[in-house]
Amino acid sequence: DGWHIASYTFNGTTTTLGSNADVYAQVYVNNMMTDTTITVVFERNTFRLITTVERGMGSWNVDTIDLHYGDSYDFIATADTDNGWHIDRIIVGDSITMYTGNTSSVTYTINPVVADTILRAYFAINQYTLTASVSGEGTGTINPVGDSTVIDRATVEYTIHAEDCSFIDQVLVDGTPVEVTDSIDMVYTFAVINSDHTIEAVFTPNTYYMSSVAVGNGTVNE
Repeated sequence: DGWHIASYTFNGTTTTLGSNADVYAQVYVNNMMTDTTITVVFERNTFRLITTVERGMGSWNVDTIDLHYGDSYDFIATADTDNGWHIDRIIVGDSITMYTGNTSSVTYTINPVVADTILRAYFAINQYTLTASVSGEGTGTINPVGDSTVIDRATVEYTIHAEDCSFIDQVLVDGTPVEVTDSIDMVYTFAVINSDHTIEAVFTPNTYYMSSVAVGNGTVNE
């Protein structure tokens, strides 16, 4: 398997074939009067493997390559991470390989090579998750709350509002405090997003102090 007739030589005449389909040849001998030699040259079949980018931004390590039957080759697909892309899937014939997460590079091995083949790469824009929550003994809101899915380099604003009798005590971004610009209403902006983030608004009840003054002959117990 995997071989074809490249050529044969008979009576000093060489006939060149060379196609993968040339697995059979007939040589007609008429009026043979002496010993005769037929020389046949066999070669391994050669196949062409082609890579394409069907969607998005990325590349392969090779565009087109000719390989012999039984060879092995590593094809490497690389996403354009500088512009926020990842590998979504690779399709080879009827085989579909899906990739989860923001995968930047994969190696797809053809082993063994047995036929002409096209490898198709599909790239997708990166996506990230922003998680917003509230905490503390006070009351307030953050909007949008919960998980939000955004694309690479997106800009998202979070509106934080303290309810009556509470104030914004802290705002934690990825666990680290950031400046509270206003204790009642503030906006925090994630700009040029390129990773997952968390934001937590901490609300604390207002504290009031009461003092008493006795006028006349008597006392006030606090």
